Amino acid sequence: MARISSSTFAYCITRLAAPWGTALRVTTLGVIGAFVNSLFVSAAAQDGLPTRIIEGRVTNSDGEPIKSANVEWGHFIAQKENREVFRTDANGKYRVESTKVGPDFRLGVSAIGFAPSWRDGLIPQLTTSATPLTMDFKLTPPISLRGKVVDQTGKPIEGARVIAQSPVSGFYSSFSAPTPSYPFPGPPREAVTNSDGEFSIRYLPATFMLEKDAENGYPFEVSIKTENGTIPRGKAYANFDNLIEINRSQLERSDEPDGKIRGKVLDEETEQPIEKFKVVLRHTAGMHAFTSIEGEFLLDQLDVNHSVQMFIYAEDHAPFVAQPTPSAGKGTFVECQLKRKPGLKGIVIDSNGKPIQGAEVVLGFDEHQGNSNRFYWGSFNDLVDGYMGLNFVQRVVTKDNGRFEFAVVDQQAIVAVFVPGFARQVRFLNPTEAQTLNQSQLKLELQHESAISGVVEKNGNPIPNADLRISNADNWNLEFGEIKADKEGRFSIQNLASGTYHLSVYQNSGYVSTSRLTKKIVLEPSEALTNLVLDNPGGNSSLLGMADPFSMII
Repeated sequence: MARISSSTFAYCITRLAAPWGTALRVTTLGVIGAFVNSLFVSAAAQDGLPTRIIEGRVTNSDGEPIKSANVEWGHFIAQKENREVFRTDANGKYRVESTKVGPDFRLGVSAIGFAPSWRDGLIPQLTTSATPLTMDFKLTPPISLRGKVVDQTGKPIEGARVIAQSPVSGFYSSFSAPTPSYPFPGPPREAVTNSDGEFSIRYLPATFMLEKDAENGYPFEVSIKTENGTIPRGKAYANFDNLIEINRSQLERSDEPDGKIRGKVLDEETEQPIEKFKVVLRHTAGMHAFTSIEGEFLLDQLDVNHSVQMFIYAEDHAPFVAQPTPSAGKGTFVECQLKRKPGLKGIVIDSNGKPIQGAEVVLGFDEHQGNSNRFYWGSFNDLVDGYMGLNFVQRVVTKDNGRFEFAVVDQQAIVAVFVPGFARQVRFLNPTEAQTLNQSQLKLELQHESAISGVVEKNGNPIPNADLRISNADNWNLEFGEIKADKEGRFSIQNLASGTYHLSVYQNSGYVSTSRLTKKIVLEPSEALTNLVLDNPGGNSSLLGMADPFSMII
């Protein structure tokens, strides 16, 4: 029986904006960077765009037509309800008419009794073209995925919803990211376990677009659907009796969050209480600060059905990690013995060397080299443990002397600082720097902010609630998040450092975003650029022909 280990999947989305009115060129960047290339930009459904057409025929392996097969058109990671769906006629013929287009769109076909099939990277013809794009499908027999879901003691779990999707492939590097698990054409491939914990998922693809493992067979990514969300479990293989382990309590929801965790924080060497420390629950924003002569703490209003990952931080000590399950009454007791270890100390100052009080500083450690130089300012306020692949996320506010301190681990780190009136700053530290920096070494000197404000227009008329994005031309790893104009089309972007930026106006449609206009902006230190007008000069960019799967539009 193949055992499935637990795993977590994360990926980073980057976009490349195409200036409004410019010609577009489609180029293939290769299979390794498949997913990251596909996300650079896609053209979305837009009012006034011409219809594009795909026609074809769906048959079985003997060439016989398949009636009423589903033909779906949409983003490759979209669920069925977010795709356009068409049907084949009695002769197996179909016709797709859509204004949506993009190299990360997928044309998929599914039918009862057959394995799903799909094509990526299609650019349908315009209605003005003489001949629509033709794409035929020959559906093959499906395969099944079977297994058993048990708890940590090996007892079967009944009623668990098991979902199968495509396997994650690829790896993180400077130019690529793993392709995420995506749903197959047609309805979700899932099954509910019986009283013996057994399940069988049918109508899965065998030979198309899946790499066969010579030892284990065809791989699929398997998740458990619960009331609290979807829990990734790892890879399962066709032709095997897969065994999935899951904590039974994760499938349950508590109506009364009356669980408690109480504990005591001690110095491991002296076994004496640590009086000042902070407690953080994974995936939960905020640090709970405690001051106790006895080193005691209490966390309440927790779900008794779910264990929590808990982090304890104290100055000059390494972080302590525990995973208790809250209980009612007096609560679950945890003794936390922290090892002595010098912390990461620093100071935040302005350009004149004056300490800055009240600056918010965030630290996160990352064991994955591929994420070590990426930071997303749009998520600064929500950054918690487990987000963006970061661990041991800590958040402090500088004292009146501008000083701060963090507990450290033996991993590379990201330090980000934000304070109103100053330019935001990020520092990327390798593991050695993270361990050895002290207050005389880590000095974060902030510029006074540069800023941009203006209005988004189309043919001289303001565009209410326009979506904008800004990117640093000198460092594409810094993502600033989305900016929303007001009802009069006006916007303001503050806390920027000097440098070169690309400011883009976007149109969103479902899973894709289209750059409507991009403007290059150069900011000097402390410069406030006002009354900037972003106006659409008219004209449409268009795509035509075919592209290889997961191409990039440039």
